Amino acid sequence: MNLPGEFRYAVRSLSKSPVFTLVAGLSLALGIGANTAVFTMMDHVLLALLPVQNPKELVQLREVGQNYGSNSGMNVLSYPIYEDFRDRNQVFAGILCHDQTPVSVSFGDRNERAAAALVSGTFFPTLGVRPALGRLFTPEEDRTRGGPPLAVLAYDYWRTRFASDPSILGKELLVNGQKLTIIGVAQPGFEGLERLFPTQIYLPVTMSKEFSGRSLDDRRSRWLQVFARLKPGISRANAKASLQPLFHNVLEMEVQQKEFAHTTPYTREQFLRMTIDVMPGGKGQNEAEQFLAPALWAMTAMVGLVLLIACANVANLMIARSMARQKEMAIRLALGASRAGIVRQLLVESLLLSLLGGLVGFAISPWTMRLLADVAPQMDPPLNFITNPNLRVLWFNLAISAVTALIFGLAPALRATRPNLAPTRPAGANCWWPRRWGCPCCC
Repeated sequence: MNLPGEFRYAVRSLSKSPVFTLVAGLSLALGIGANTAVFTMMDHVLLALLPVQNPKELVQLREVGQNYGSNSGMNVLSYPIYEDFRDRNQVFAGILCHDQTPVSVSFGDRNERAAAALVSGTFFPTLGVRPALGRLFTPEEDRTRGGPPLAVLAYDYWRTRFASDPSILGKELLVNGQKLTIIGVAQPGFEGLERLFPTQIYLPVTMSKEFSGRSLDDRRSRWLQVFARLKPGISRANAKASLQPLFHNVLEMEVQQKEFAHTTPYTREQFLRMTIDVMPGGKGQNEAEQFLAPALWAMTAMVGLVLLIACANVANLMIARSMARQKEMAIRLALGASRAGIVRQLLVESLLLSLLGGLVGFAISPWTMRLLADVAPQMDPPLNFITNPNLRVLWFNLAISAVTALIFGLAPALRATRPNLAPTRPAGANCWWPRRWGCPCCC
């Protein structure tokens, strides 16, 4: 087997048919490019982990059952319950709380809306996020209610809004009328725990009343997402089992509070039956996933069908081309070439053609991704999709190119190795009719 030689022969063979190569390559490029673009979106929305240290160790906490009080968002807990888990758990190496809220930001003579995240002082240390400039919040920032008035900028926001100005440290930023001192910039690539709603400014959760009107002391108000990092050797199942007694002690304490004075026994009973769930947290808080996932799977089916149609069209072109190469195949078989060797050679041509289409499809996938992002349902703030493919998308592109080559190339290759020998014989070969009389079949 001489694969380099077969690739060189495939290049020469395809170069002799430029129109066929162009038409087939463009057909495959459209099909593979559409699949690559949809996979890029699916990878960003459903598959990718957070760009933090060991994201598979992260978990998210949520209550299961009938809560008594208000809930603002998905998988939310109250700040006092977060403090209970932070101070009394035995299974987490770190725990954090987070809530995203829109704010008004003024700097210089410019005022704009921005996506802010109220985070605990343990937010950055638990995630393992490092500063690109200055410093980040520390657990000491959680000790004072209503302060300290500090802010951390996201890297992209610092780059686009402040032109990557390193002198921004120590300057004041006006957020919802509150003066905050900028102390640092988070590392590149990290945009918070909501991937489709990137955070631009990080604020202390102890200033929640000033920015969102939320109380840190109200146990009946659930509004914070709580994430934690498991200790080494602790599984999610072990963590869940360990947290249940602590959680039920908290519920039994809460049900004695004055807010339950006028509730029915049934309400208290259902409240006490609640449990705490420990979910995977490596993908962050993805509120848009629930309504985007069905649309993404539908688009995946549609572009898969488009690729199959492209494969069928290219297979027909390959079969038509093989009919014109019957004499070549007959000569190669007559000279002793094996059928398997010819099939392999034709599959190499199909693979080369598919890789050509795949590379073109990979090149146009960012444009296709932007087109899909424009037609995707929008929210306030607007959804933010990554349009540039990453290494995982490249591997997907190469894999689908190889599978595509097998789909449209195998049947034509097998058909080409069974040539119809009658049209390939010279006129009059083995003919019993006298040549001088003119054979009606050969002449």
